[in-house]
Parts: sequence; C-alpha cells; structure tokens
Amino acid sequence: MQVNTNESRLPCDPPSNRRRDASGARVEKWVTGYVGVGDQAPHGKNATGNSVRLRDIQKIGTWNIRGLLEPGKLDTLEREVTRCGLSICGLSETHWRNNGHFLTESHAIYFSSNDDKSQNGVAILVPKQQRHCVLGYEPVNDRIISIKLKASPMNLNLIQVFAPTSTSSAETNEQFYADLQTVIAKIPNRELLLILGDFNSKIGANSQQYSDCVGKFGLGTRNERGERLMQFANENNLIIIDYILVKSRWRTSILNAHTLPGACCGSDHELLITKLRLKLRAARSPTKQKRLEVVDTEKFATVFEQGWAEWTDINQSEATPDLLWNKAKQLIQSAVAESKPPVEMRKRQHWMSDSTLALVEERRHKKAQGVHVNELNKLSATIQTNCRRDYNSHLQGICKEVEKHATKHESRDLYHKIRVITKSLPSKTWAIEND
Repeated sequence: MQVNTNESRLPCDPPSNRRRDASGARVEKWVTGYVGVGDQAPHGKNATGNSVRLRDIQKIGTWNIRGLLEPGKLDTLEREVTRCGLSICGLSETHWRNNGHFLTESHAIYFSSNDDKSQNGVAILVPKQQRHCVLGYEPVNDRIISIKLKASPMNLNLIQVFAPTSTSSAETNEQFYADLQTVIAKIPNRELLLILGDFNSKIGANSQQYSDCVGKFGLGTRNERGERLMQFANENNLIIIDYILVKSRWRTSILNAHTLPGACCGSDHELLITKLRLKLRAARSPTKQKRLEVVDTEKFATVFEQGWAEWTDINQSEATPDLLWNKAKQLIQSAVAESKPPVEMRKRQHWMSDSTLALVEERRHKKAQGVHVNELNKLSATIQTNCRRDYNSHLQGICKEVEKHATKHESRDLYHKIRVITKSLPSKTWAIEND
C-alpha cells in the first residue's frame, strides 16, 4: 500500500505508518490501539464524513480546572461545557497520568500527562458526535498536546498548553517554548492554528515594542514570563487575544474572547471562551435535494388517499401545470412526513443523584452572585462527599448485574457491563501492515 506523502500528517495520525517518535522514548510500532498504543484517533482509519464548518460560529474554550481526580468532577465539567455550548474545550492541570484518549457519555477526551507523577497535564474535549472529525493528535508532554480536526474550508489545529509558573526555573520555561516551537513547525501555514491554555504570565498595558502582536489595553505590570510570551508571539507572527494565540492572517476570524465567571466546576480559574468564524467568500455549489424514502408503505397509502380529496377542489379551467405540480409535490411530501415513525428519545440514566446535581447548580449560582470563597469551598466539599457516595452505589449496582449475568451465562451483557466500568474503547479495525 502506498502512502501519500504530499499531505502533512501528525505523528499520531492513524493512517500514518511511521513510528511514533513524538511520545517519549518509547518506539513502538502502531498497530491496533491496545495498551501501549493509546494516542490514535478513535473509530476508523480516516476522518471521513462530516467536518467542522468554520464558516459557522464555533465556540472554543480553555479552562484551568485544577485537577480531575475528585469523583464526579469530570461529569460536572462536561455538564458545564455542554451548558455553555462549547464546540471544543481545552483543559489545563488535569493531574492525570500517561496519555491517550477515551470516551464518555457526551465527549471524546484526548489527554497528555506525566507518566510518573500526578501533576500538570493537559487535555482536549471534543463532542462525541464530532470525534470522527479528528485526523490525529500528538501528546507531546505533560504541558503540551496538539490535535488536528477535519474542517471546511481548511483543517483546524488546536494546541492546548500549560506553561511553567513563576517558581519554575528559566531552563524549564525555555524548554517549554522550544517544545511548543517544534509543534508549530509541523503545522502547514495554510491551515488554521489556535494556541489555548494557561501561560502563567502577565502582559501588562505598555506593549509598544510588540504592538503588532498585542493591543494597548492590557492590565497590570508585565513580568518576565509575559515578556517571553510576547517575544515568542512576535517571532512566530502570532496575535495574542486574551491569552489565545492565532496567526495574524486569521485575526479577523476571532469575533470576541471573554471569560464566563458563572461557569463553575470547583476551580478558582475562569473559563475563557472565544468565538471563531472564518470570513471567507464561499464558492457556490449546487444544492443536493434529499431523496424521499417511504418507511411505512401502508400508512403512506392511507395518508395519500386522505389528501387526494384536495385534487377534486381544483378548477380544471384555471389549473396550470405549475399549480398541479406544486399540489402533487406538497401532497407527496406531507404523506411521507406523516408516515414516518416517531423518534423515541430515551434519557440516559446518570450515576449522580438529583440532590448532588442540585448542589452543583446551587454552587454555580452562588459563584455568579459573588459569594465568599469559604462558603463555596464548604459547598464543594459537600459535593465531593455526595459524588463519592453516588459513584460507589452506582458501581455496586453494576457489580450486582455482572454477577447476575455471569450466573445466567449471558456473556454479551456481562462484557458490556465490564466495559462500562473499565471505560475501554473497542479495538481498532484498520489493517496491520507486514514489515
């Protein structure tokens, strides 16, 4: 099989047959995505099908969530991301270990963390219905992760970062920007690039030296980290918009960037959101008409016979071909629409109880009202206690069902419940090449 080398791919792109040279010292061959090969885009060989439409408004956010090891915090975070209507959300300080991806009820999560310590860590949340748009992702280290999505009219590249704090050494900070520079160099100039995350820096108000990459309405006094960030942006022709970095050629595509103080997941940082839309002149393409499909033939015939009485009301002397055609088309379309079976919407049960969700909403409202931080901390502690209790009861219920299925030799239901507990993805289906 020949691989097209003209198209640029990420090192963790599933169709690529190269060795993984960007995920540490390990040099394993990409195969089927079992343990040890956890940085491939899920489900499928290529990102075919729907793509992200960049001409529509896309809400992209980034959030320092200060750890996701507490029970129920990830579910609370996903609810906030869904409530705020975010298309994609980058996360900093996940405190997870290793790197890879997994699926939840509503999102596909791609993460990169430290292998030995539960510190730092970055991740990117993609809605579950858009996971097929992921062309590939690269977990660089516990501070940088990049992901490429299939989008129209061009691919979208996102880099989520968590920069070293002011207490870190200068060598650590320089190594961070060197790794970030290496990731940017792999992205083609014709593709859209956004750099999100927590840069742990202060730009300040006086930025005359770097007026091309930052505006004049900064706050506070610039520190050394802010000076290094502006220097990095100036060298790579990037524009800083509320700590979101974008190429200068795409600066008009950023409609606005702002924080949401009302969003709450138990972190003392605010959610930063940017609205993105490419202002390009779209090429006109002929619209494709959907083909009408009759599901229930008997019901379609009944509805069609009932609507046939309208033809007797038409005056034959005044009837024109256009009038007859519109009447016939409307009759057929209405009969097809009424003959379709109703779509059943089933609400998925969640392990968090209603009382715990009510406490989460109460904490969010109190944070928006400006309640003191001590009261919010007490409420967060109560939420954590309730989440542990609810999750334990949820696992106990699943274990009882597993025992029942094992007793009755119901292997399909048994392994389904086991996958629910372990949250493991199905094996990949693309072919294994022989060296």
